[in-house]
Amino acid sequence: MMELINIITELKKSSDSISRKCVALRRKTRKISRQAEIIEKNISLMDSSNISTELMLAIAQKDMEQIKNLDKSIAEISKGLEKQANGIKRVSTSISQIEKATQLNVAISEQSSISSTEEKK
Repeated sequence: MMELINIITELKKSSDSISRKCVALRRKTRKISRQAEIIEKNISLMDSSNISTELMLAIAQKDMEQIKNLDKSIAEISKGLEKQANGIKRVSTSISQIEKATQLNVAISEQSSISSTEEKK
């Protein structure tokens, strides 16, 4: 009978030890499960960030195309402004020449008027 009690006691100790190990194992399993969830979330975030990166790349490429088009438009506007500036210079030069001719005509008219007045005297 004593042997049986000793065996039961040993079994009870073993059972308690196994229970403690099971509890520890469950804790570790939960911890591993939480870590697995975190890893899955991180992978999901990485996947969605890859999508976001691809989306951002597509947007950046579209922006670059718009910038290139804008650059072409600015170059065309610049050429147009340069032509206008050249036209304005020509007009300015022409006006300056007309002004000189007008001044020359005024001087000739004054000279003619003075000559005419002196001849009459």
